[in-house]
Amino acid sequence: MEPCLHRSVALANNTYLRDVLTRRHVEVAHLKNGKEIERSGRVQFEEPPSVVLIGPEMQGQFQHEKHTYPFTLTLKRALDVELTPRGDERTNGLVVLSGMAVLDCQLFDYENQVGTEYLFGTVRCPALVEMLGQGVAVISDERAGLNPKDPFVAAFYKAVSRMIAPCVMAEQEKLRHLERASTSGCDFRRAGALQDRQVRAEQ
Repeated sequence: MEPCLHRSVALANNTYLRDVLTRRHVEVAHLKNGKEIERSGRVQFEEPPSVVLIGPEMQGQFQHEKHTYPFTLTLKRALDVELTPRGDERTNGLVVLSGMAVLDCQLFDYENQVGTEYLFGTVRCPALVEMLGQGVAVISDERAGLNPKDPFVAAFYKAVSRMIAPCVMAEQEKLRHLERASTSGCDFRRAGALQDRQVRAEQ
């Protein structure tokens, strides 16, 4: 891969830059001895082919200390493509957005669970940054994402987890069917293709 293209792909796939790149026109230039020899074109994250399971931007809310806080959720299932499960270029999971900040990418109570490998999307909650500005420990001490030990964040976790639960359980049930098919002699890849076709047919 050419240096310019490699850098642009790495930027486009970075979890914490995707939202910025949708709002700004960013290009990568390769310079040699002060002279431009290559330009990438606009850098922007390309979502994998998918079907929408929740949303787009479905309204949700949670309660904390007698106050109600809104959020929106979009959940998708990727088709015919493997998602990246961890790291700065993670594509599996829900990107947590608050204002213009990306705070995390995860699947809440279903993080690292079987059946979530193809799920991705976004959850937007303005109150997270507002609470952070008031000194609430929204971010973990390790600065590795949201802090589920904080009561406000815990209430948010619970609401999002409850919202995505039916989709996760449906994916887990489909996997159980695939496992039964594979143990009965069905080719696993063929079974996976059948699962993708089933997801499409349900939309």
